[in-house]
Parts: sequence; C-alpha cells; structure tokens
Amino acid sequence: MDLSPPTEPLVELRDLTFGYGDRAILDGVSLTVPRGKVTALMGASGGG
Repeated sequence: MDLSPPTEPLVELRDLTFGYGDRAILDGVSLTVPRGKVTALMGASGGG
C-alpha cells in the first residue's frame, strides 16, 4: 500500500481538441501524466 502523499501531476490535459482546417485530429482528449512515472502514448498502429 502506497502511503506517500499525493503529488501534483507533471502534465494534465482536459478536453483537448486539435485539428488541421476542418479535420479533427484530437477531440475531447484528457490525460494526466504523474510525476516520477514512465508514460507512453501510442497510436493504433503502435507508433507513438
């Protein structure tokens, strides 16, 4: 059991939307990257 105090996340995104012109690339993406952890973001084909 981890009894260490909670820490602020390194990065936190909420409801991110991004696109090129009329094409949506990201729509409503939320992500929290904790401090001191290894985090990977990978696409459907395994690319990241």
